[in-house]
Amino acid sequence: MEIWLDPGEGVTPHIHPALEERFEVLAGNPSFLSGRAWSTAAPGGTVVVPAGARHAYRNRGGETAHMVCHAKPPSTLQEFLGETACRSRSGHREMVVLLFPPMPPRFVQRLLFGRK
Repeated sequence: MEIWLDPGEGVTPHIHPALEERFEVLAGNPSFLSGRAWSTAAPGGTVVVPAGARHAYRNRGGETAHMVCHAKPPSTLQEFLGETACRSRSGHREMVVLLFPPMPPRFVQRLLFGRK
């Protein structure tokens, strides 16, 4: 998924329990939060966010940042990032969002969770 961040844009801190993200920076100098520490990436750099790590990113620079994000395993990441960007612009600076992999087939759900 391609991401363009105007100056001042980004996503709030969040966690994906079962999703790894790999960000390739193509332009600009976006900042990435991993745990409690922020770092800045340059064009040509790659930032890997392992599953379960609290993370965020922002464009604190003066030019548009351009990145490509690879999610493993693939999921509805694009929809999630769009929603979190909207929430961030509206003033929500901290949130925890959990993205789970697709649910197992119904018969497995019944075995695991009981019949409902």
